[in-house]
Amino acid sequence: MATPRLAQITTVKEFFNSQEVFNLISLHNSETEKTTSGGVGNGEIDKTYRDVSVSFLNLSNTYFMDIAQKIVDTVDEANNRLWNFDIQGVCEEILYLTYNKGQHYQLHSDIVWDNLNTNIPNRKCTFILQLSSPKDYKGGEVVVGVGGLDELTIPKEKGSLTIFPSFLPHKVLEVTKGTRQSICGWVSGKSWK
Repeated sequence: MATPRLAQITTVKEFFNSQEVFNLISLHNSETEKTTSGGVGNGEIDKTYRDVSVSFLNLSNTYFMDIAQKIVDTVDEANNRLWNFDIQGVCEEILYLTYNKGQHYQLHSDIVWDNLNTNIPNRKCTFILQLSSPKDYKGGEVVVGVGGLDELTIPKEKGSLTIFPSFLPHKVLEVTKGTRQSICGWVSGKSWK
């Protein structure tokens, strides 16, 4: 029997402990100036496709820069072990996502198709850092794959970091109770070949 391609998704449990997650959330909330409701493409908001509050980590703050570096180092290790993609680092803002009751994100991949075969770095590895405890919300599962044997729900434990190839389709199921918070971003490299 063949091994599903999703066997190469990796999760580091307790990447951050509860105190580190608390500190990250507290500092982020004290610095956040702008939050947007996320849509995709042309800046249009289509809440039937993606409904989430989006803000960004302030990477001019050394605390957040250190967090970003710790994540990138871990993504680099996973990439060397599993995929060997040509990666360079984080080339976009790192998202701080808040899903409240009723919010979700339909099936998508993180590849920006217009960036292929250009000099713009291409997303290669997606990372998601869980900030909420599973007891704080219902629903909101991140499901990678398109169904059947080739589908996986990533762990919901607070502080866990999940990394997977950015071309894999994934979705965030509707939050039915409470609030789910996470950090999401991409490690990029030269155009896919």
